[in-house]
Amino acid sequence: MKALAIDLGGTFTKAAVVDETGRFLSYEKIKTGGERQAPQIVSDIIDLALNVIKKANTRPEEISHIGMASPGMVNEHTGEIVRINNINLSGINFKAGFSKHFSAPFFISNDANCAALGEYFMLKEKPQSMVMVTIGTGIGGGIIHEGKLFLGINGLCGEIGHMGIVKGGKKCTCGRYGCFEQYASTSALIRMVKERMENNPQSPFWQICGDIEKVDGKTVFLGLDKDFPEAKEIFDGWLEYLSYGILNIINIFQPQLILLGGGIMNEKDRILPKVREYIIKNRYCNYPLDLGITQIDVALGNDAGLIGASLLGRKIL
Repeated sequence: MKALAIDLGGTFTKAAVVDETGRFLSYEKIKTGGERQAPQIVSDIIDLALNVIKKANTRPEEISHIGMASPGMVNEHTGEIVRINNINLSGINFKAGFSKHFSAPFFISNDANCAALGEYFMLKEKPQSMVMVTIGTGIGGGIIHEGKLFLGINGLCGEIGHMGIVKGGKKCTCGRYGCFEQYASTSALIRMVKERMENNPQSPFWQICGDIEKVDGKTVFLGLDKDFPEAKEIFDGWLEYLSYGILNIINIFQPQLILLGGGIMNEKDRILPKVREYIIKNRYCNYPLDLGITQIDVALGNDAGLIGASLLGRKIL
């Protein structure tokens, strides 16, 4: 099996030819340029696919299938990206686009679903049930049960980031208010720091950044390194929202494993112990721990989306 895998991202789009063991035979990435018109973006992705196949000393007709991971809402049956934020590809049918260049079957799924598939595939011991939570610009989710993605009746299952946790809260990009990702994403953490800087000209974060536009996902952790009380206050508040949402996921699914992914999990030593502690203290009805409790850990790597995309179309892993 030689699968062509594509991982569409807001900043970069990655592609690889992947064998049945998950090994990359070739790899390449380009800037997505999501602000451009759709035909330009699609043309570049097709060229990327052809280049990565050539790098693998493979011909297009040797590709067994094509798998694509995409942010946003996708129609897995038609191959259309129904809705996507920050990239001008809403309404674009990639299945139709790729069929002009490839005869191989085409599969597409949400990027968090693909990340979940890839992470599950790389685990040595396969859990019966697993939820992947990706933390970044937003919050995504992928649910696996007995080796298969759980997609719901319309393929949209796993939109964990749009679980409401604050009634009447901040408006989300989905149009609703109080969504999980508005309080526990990396973007939310950045917004909290910026709000504090705007409201307090004496905030110590000005010492770190100098310019409010330089605030990023690392800023609050730099503040923690300097023992700034303001940094601890913001981080603890953000962490409580994250833990609250994860506990909701556990109460609904009681999965064997939850994996947390995203660049912010480079700070796992600060995040994981607190999340685990929160879960133990606030578990449903304080049930006995010997009944079993969801394990919470960190995802293995950034290429899980590509590996998962290469696995689309398999019935079971």
